[in-house]
Amino acid sequence: MDTLYLLYSCNEWCELSKASLTLITSDKETLHAAIGGEILTGNMEYLGESGGKGFAEYKKDYLAGKDVLRELQYGFIKEMDNALLDEPDTVQDYYTAASEFLAADFHFDPAAFDKAYNSDDMERDNELDEEYGDEI
Repeated sequence: MDTLYLLYSCNEWCELSKASLTLITSDKETLHAAIGGEILTGNMEYLGESGGKGFAEYKKDYLAGKDVLRELQYGFIKEMDNALLDEPDTVQDYYTAASEFLAADFHFDPAAFDKAYNSDDMERDNELDEEYGDEI
């Protein structure tokens, strides 16, 4: 019997009524990559940090085998039996990137990531995506 992991994002009080379901997966690696993606984009914090700095701490502890879920802020995980769903059909692009970043041999530079992610070019790309939708 497989377990489903439901990843929720929430406000600082973790109000269940206002929590948003972010991901459902039965794969722990996908769960950890999704959490990494949420930390990278500032939607969740690890040890009080988000962006590159939060992700760097998350990666270090993840690779050391620590219980990283205990230090997650603005997010939580619920577990349930895999009775209804399998792997999700699609995941956010930044989850895939975070999965690559979690590799032990990938050198992650938090400052470079934050600089690139917060650049004007990144904001311009997001505006184009919103303006043209699937046409791009």
